[in-house]
Amino acid sequence: MATELRPDIQSAKDRISTRMGAGREFKKLESYLWEGEVVDSVCVGQYGRGTGLLVLTNSRLLFLVDGMTGSTFEDFPLSKITSVQWSSGFVQGTLTVYASGNKAEINNVAKPDGPPLADKALSQKLRAHGCEPRATHKRDKDGRRLSVILFPVLEDAK
Repeated sequence: MATELRPDIQSAKDRISTRMGAGREFKKLESYLWEGEVVDSVCVGQYGRGTGLLVLTNSRLLFLVDGMTGSTFEDFPLSKITSVQWSSGFVQGTLTVYASGNKAEINNVAKPDGPPLADKALSQKLRAHGCEPRATHKRDKDGRRLSVILFPVLEDAK
């Protein structure tokens, strides 16, 4: 019997193109969420040694791997994120998160799922501070499309 997911989690799951490698994570996700936290978007990717679920909520980005031999969990509060970048190849791409002076790369993200999550992550942060984001799209030295969202430095977000 399939476990019924919370409506916000199910809605985010229904909008992604690839779910392979994140079945256990979807089932466990609710236990990692804070009271009142709402899931906006998700995508499947690889961070470190595990394939798992990258989740955008109304307060943070979190990466969850729930494997047979262990689990990994890392979160990035929206208030600490300074940049989110998307770089893609032919089928997959990399979502890079810069937060609190650190850089985290989530690799092997399905091309249709990465840009919307990257755009929404910073858009949510900015709107919470009364700013509108400005997206720009560039090409790297290999001709791959990069999506970068630029915003002014927010004094209260440091």
